[in-house]
Amino acid sequence: MRQMRLYNIKVVLLSCMLLLLTSCSRSEVTLHDSNGHTISTAQLQGKWVVINYWSDWCDNCVEEMKTLNQFYHDVESNPAIMMYGVNYDHLSGRALADVMHKLNIQFPVLVEDPAELFHLALSDYLPMTFIIDPKGRVVKRMIGPTTAQSLTSTIKQLQSLT
Repeated sequence: MRQMRLYNIKVVLLSCMLLLLTSCSRSEVTLHDSNGHTISTAQLQGKWVVINYWSDWCDNCVEEMKTLNQFYHDVESNPAIMMYGVNYDHLSGRALADVMHKLNIQFPVLVEDPAELFHLALSDYLPMTFIIDPKGRVVKRMIGPTTAQSLTSTIKQLQSLT
């Protein structure tokens, strides 16, 4: 009986040590934007994050850019809100820069797709916008074009619920 208790204690201690080692070795996830900035997941913690998926072949996406630029400039100085675009076609480098210039995109676009990181439920419909709360949870998925006013009011409404 005593030997069994000792064995159980060893198993519990070993499990705790493994859990501690696993959590200590977990590395910080980083993303990169079109401006060459590195964004760590730690930088996004405690912030509202807006992620918009777009493509240059999507007419609604093209039409939406002006209002997304407006929203970005409205929240750019607000440290509690971050906004990023994601090219649905996974363009990068010069191709991404050319399309961003053509569409006059003024907000940062992520080079890596953050869908897996944030557990985003993607679909084939564009544009698609996600709002992620300060705890890193997706709290709103908007399919179709949005406006700066609707993004602002949606975030204010969500903030009042937390």
